[in-house]
Amino acid sequence: MKLFFGMFLMGVSAVALAGSAYHVELKPGEALTSIYSAKPSLVCTIVFAESPTVEQAQAAVVSEVHKAADQNLDIDALVKIGQPNEPDTWRQMRDPNDGFIMFRYDASNRMIYRKNIPIEAVPK
Repeated sequence: MKLFFGMFLMGVSAVALAGSAYHVELKPGEALTSIYSAKPSLVCTIVFAESPTVEQAQAAVVSEVHKAADQNLDIDALVKIGQPNEPDTWRQMRDPNDGFIMFRYDASNRMIYRKNIPIEAVPK
């Protein structure tokens, strides 16, 4: 992830990483950043080929946030379903209760949130 941060500073727009059960794309935060803060952030998109359970989606997000947390950047994490190498097929995963599956990592307190509810602290 340190490599990604250096590439981010040099203007690289996105980096794709291969996960075991999913595809991960990291890119600099844009629209979501302005809602929460003016500081730089990352958008982490996790793409599953088939619809995961909410628990599987959350476990993937937590794993990827732990990997990127040392960048000291806020992270907006989205879970999508589609073909990993075909972004046009990606559709955001719906939450069975309401809305979509989305997570937020707040670097200032090292906490991962889902629907503004803290779900896990990321150790230093």
